[in-house]
Amino acid sequence: SIARSMEVAMVTSPPQTRRRPANRGRRVPVKIGKLLPALLPLLFFVFVCIGGVEAVVCPPGMASKDTINTTCVNCTDGQYCPGGNNTFVALCDAGFYCPTVTTRLQCPDSVQVGYYCPPGLTIYEACPKGFYCPNSTTIINCTVAQQAICENEGVITVVDCDSGVVCNPDTLKPNSSIKCDGGSYCPKGTLGYTAPAPRCPAGHYCSSPIDKIRCSKGSYCKEGSEAETPCRIGYYCPNATVELKCPTSRYCPQSSTEAKLCREGFFCQDPTNEIACGPKFYCPAGSTTQRLCPPGQYCPIPSQSLPCEVPAYCPEGSTSNTSCEKGNYCPNVTLQIPCDSGQFCDTGQTRPSQCPKGFYCPLPSEKLICNVQPGRYCPENSTTLNPCPPGSYCPSADLAPIECNSNTGDYCPAGVTSPGRCPIGKYCPQPSFALDCNTGKYCAEGSNSSDDCPWGHFCPNSSVIFKCPNGTYCKPGSIVPVNCSKGSYCPTPSQQLPCTIGDFCIEGSTQFARCPAGYFCADTRSKSLCTPGNYCPEGSQSQSGCTPGYYCPNPTIRIQCPKGSLCPANQQTPQICQSGGFCPPTVVNNLTLWGVTQVVCSAGFYCPENSTELKPCPAGFFCADSKEAVPCESNTTVWLCSEGSSRQEVCPKGSECKNSTTAELCQIGFFSSSDDGVKNCLPCPADTYCPDRGTSNPRSCPTNAISPPGSTDVTQCQCNTAIGFQGTIKSANSACKEIPNQVQPELIVILFFVLVFGIALAYWLLTSVAGLKLLGWLLEEANLVWLAILSELTDLILDILVMLFVVLPSNKLSDTWYTLFLVVCVLSGIVFLTSALFRMQTLLKSDSSGNNKTKLNDKMYEAFLLQSKHKYLQHQTKYKTLHN
Repeated sequence: SIARSMEVAMVTSPPQTRRRPANRGRRVPVKIGKLLPALLPLLFFVFVCIGGVEAVVCPPGMASKDTINTTCVNCTDGQYCPGGNNTFVALCDAGFYCPTVTTRLQCPDSVQVGYYCPPGLTIYEACPKGFYCPNSTTIINCTVAQQAICENEGVITVVDCDSGVVCNPDTLKPNSSIKCDGGSYCPKGTLGYTAPAPRCPAGHYCSSPIDKIRCSKGSYCKEGSEAETPCRIGYYCPNATVELKCPTSRYCPQSSTEAKLCREGFFCQDPTNEIACGPKFYCPAGSTTQRLCPPGQYCPIPSQSLPCEVPAYCPEGSTSNTSCEKGNYCPNVTLQIPCDSGQFCDTGQTRPSQCPKGFYCPLPSEKLICNVQPGRYCPENSTTLNPCPPGSYCPSADLAPIECNSNTGDYCPAGVTSPGRCPIGKYCPQPSFALDCNTGKYCAEGSNSSDDCPWGHFCPNSSVIFKCPNGTYCKPGSIVPVNCSKGSYCPTPSQQLPCTIGDFCIEGSTQFARCPAGYFCADTRSKSLCTPGNYCPEGSQSQSGCTPGYYCPNPTIRIQCPKGSLCPANQQTPQICQSGGFCPPTVVNNLTLWGVTQVVCSAGFYCPENSTELKPCPAGFFCADSKEAVPCESNTTVWLCSEGSSRQEVCPKGSECKNSTTAELCQIGFFSSSDDGVKNCLPCPADTYCPDRGTSNPRSCPTNAISPPGSTDVTQCQCNTAIGFQGTIKSANSACKEIPNQVQPELIVILFFVLVFGIALAYWLLTSVAGLKLLGWLLEEANLVWLAILSELTDLILDILVMLFVVLPSNKLSDTWYTLFLVVCVLSGIVFLTSALFRMQTLLKSDSSGNNKTKLNDKMYEAFLLQSKHKYLQHQTKYKTLHN
């Protein structure tokens, strides 16, 4: 055990690491720098959240990009960003220039050179050409008269030259070498170096160098004019700057400002005069000669040419419309053509017209009425009257003859205006003639053939027809009526029908007689009584048994079987549907019938008397014989009888049956495994887990792992650190590992300091006067009790040693308690060792004249050593027993 304790003391840990408890896993290096990220949220909370959000103070060269002032961005060229709170991105101010984003300088102010510094400038610039700048923030555009001064950069101000003279641009003084004489114009500010002076502009005249007068209308003024010139006849002056010759088709009187177009009704052979147009001539605006009115037009006045109005024609030189003459037609306004024979052309027609229907036209200019004589007709283009032919009729003179209809019995001789009917007793095979009817036939009015007397009629001669009386039968061509024969009936005189089976008919019957109810008629001459159990409604051909689903109390009545009853074939009364079966509805010919048949009740159902359908056995009951529902038994076994049960069953494993009607799967973390069923599932036992619903066998945790009762997942299983195992359970295949024995470096440090303290204490007790007095006092007779206490303390130290080096390592006690026991053990050993050394020192220094007191102490100490040796042997035996 001493060797093992030395081995433990020699084990050290690497620097800057901490040893976790034995059940917490591997060593993890600890670095101070890694604590800073964890402290950042705390620092943020202290300085931001507690102190409130403050605006960001932007450094020079940066500024806030928003009004909240929470973000700084880099400034660009032309911007001024000195930095600080509430600084936003902005251009360099007007009147300043910013060579850098942190520097702002004022624009130079000079009396010789003008400078202009707009916002956003990085370097100052001279005032540009064409402008002058009275200060560094103002720029003004130079006027035309000032352009000579503004040809250079840096102009500060300008001064206009006086009117009537030409000034030098550099000195703005009058230039004596350049004169402003007649025809020149020198307003205020006139600048220049060379002669001549500026001329008076075109469109103006200058009576003096300082007066510029606009030329009046009807005159023109060239460049340098001292007076205006009137525009001559035959010329025009459009913009008072030039005189232009009048073009062809126009005329220009004196002082014209425009070339006027020659007016309508006049022509202009030269540009100095207008001449009036003569009759039959037409002169539109701009005419240079007069011309005849064109064909198709007429000119009532020389200035007006109008289109010829239809129906008229206008040859060349017409002054008015000319109507197209009768007997002619004018296809256009320039041509007139005579009409052909059979045509009729009235005055003003543009195309020839055909002689209309109902008229005849002997000449193209004549149109005569056709209906002066009845039976005449005049078709289109007729030149004479036409008679209506036989077989046709002419209802109107303007219509062609209409052919009479041969199919409708029309009769049309020559010259008729409407069709007539073929007379009675005659027939007309063609509309143009009529023939006598043959003997034995009947020819009604409008007949086109000789036909037999029709069905249901008789004809004694060809001109009369009679309807046959009721109860008789008349075929086609009958002369007299015949009675309806026996076994047949005649609903009309034209029909004779045989009686159907189940009916009977006497001679002269107009309808059949139905076989009465309760009887059946096998032929048309007799009826038979229906027997009981059969059904014979009216008109029965034979007796039939009462059909299933019905009952027949007598042969004339058939009643549907009531619901819940049974009615097989040929029943006079309904029967009871017996228990153990049911009588369902049956659909026959889209009709629902009850009691047609009885069906045996199926297992899991029960059918009492008069049942019409299967009744499922209700929950909590079972139906063994299909006649009644029996309640589930209640005893030590938990039974389950769900709906439709034919027998009672034990509540299945993995489920709970709180009542006898339903079985519910055990929830996660619970189980049931009883063969007799349970009413409530039990929590999953300790060291197991139940991950699924319906668990009957809980799953065990991996070896050396434990879990609390009711665990639902394998991850709830934890390695048992109490018995020296560690690890993380993630699945059923996970395993726990044994905790290795390690000695903490802190333990070595503590033992080292305890050992140094113990040695120093022993040295002080043995070498110093005070220490020796203290030891002497402890060993005096008056303090003999200390020896007993020291003996018992020795016994306790030996027990502690056994516990420290035998029991504790085997049980893997935590490092804290292990360290505490080790410290107590070391201190006790030092005390025992110090006492022994003191006794040895006393023996060595004792003289021959030792007194009884010393001897007594020696005896007592020997007894103490003997007792200690005895106790050591006892503890050695105990150690061997525990070790084995």
